[in-house]
Amino acid sequence: MTKKKKAKICVRKGNRRRCKEITIKSGVWSDKAFSSVKNLLNEAKRMAKKDSYATTIRRLNLIRIWNKNRNEILARRITTVMERLKKMHVRGEI
Repeated sequence: MTKKKKAKICVRKGNRRRCKEITIKSGVWSDKAFSSVKNLLNEAKRMAKKDSYATTIRRLNLIRIWNKNRNEILARRITTVMERLKKMHVRGEI
């Protein structure tokens, strides 16, 4: 069963800081999905085929922004996977 967590993301735009509340579903990703780029890419491909490309990118982007200052390595992994998914989507592979 997926649970929904509420989180707050603050982004600086110009001189002002804008905060926005988002909802993150837990249980969508498998336990070992974020351990390597290969696992994350396979999980994202499976999710893109099941749901849609836009939904998968949106979910990855939320996790990337959430971890940008907390876990930079994970944020870079997610960015790499998002770029690879974009290339695959343009070629029509997913």
